[in-house]
Amino acid sequence: MKKTIVLIIIAALAITVYIILPEAESDKSGSNGFSHKTSSNAGMALDSIFGLTMSIPVGLTSYKVGKDFIWLSDNGISTNRNICIYSANALITDYYDLIRLRDSVMRINIIGEKDYMYMATAKKPEPRYSLKNDTLIVDGMWQMEGDAMGGPFWCITKIGTCPTIVAEAFVFAPGKDKTEIMRPLAASLLTLKRQQPQKKTSRYENK
Repeated sequence: MKKTIVLIIIAALAITVYIILPEAESDKSGSNGFSHKTSSNAGMALDSIFGLTMSIPVGLTSYKVGKDFIWLSDNGISTNRNICIYSANALITDYYDLIRLRDSVMRINIIGEKDYMYMATAKKPEPRYSLKNDTLIVDGMWQMEGDAMGGPFWCITKIGTCPTIVAEAFVFAPGKDKTEIMRPLAASLLTLKRQQPQKKTSRYENK
């Protein structure tokens, strides 16, 4: 029992090295810098990059901005919650297209301590997917290549559009029920929508 507890603690601490977003601030949008501010700052970054709005879960205040990519995190230690939004000039027509795109984006943007450590889609168990009204949803497991870390992910996109925008949630929570942690993250992704342009009001209106 003691050995199991020690292993869980070590695994939880490992994420601070490999996956947790550094808290150093950066105002260079589109660079590899990080910011640790508030969810409103993350929301503004999401709007400025993609023109999108989303109900961001409480606590996801750390964010990293890359090329056509934003990664939100709560910087948790024993439980680490994350959301990624990214776009690509690619046409997604099926599940296999989405997995290829996901792996290529994560290979660039979510890497470990060494260059050969990076996030990828786990082949086993094979991800499940559903397609309804051009909305493709994938529910699977991620792993860090070259490391022993992993966990569940859930992503959603529209097929047949280009450029493609993908919204994804993933967690790292060794020894915990991931289903309950993932559920509110997935619900947040469903609130993602285009920012509505503000209507210009004439100074003569309502007079």
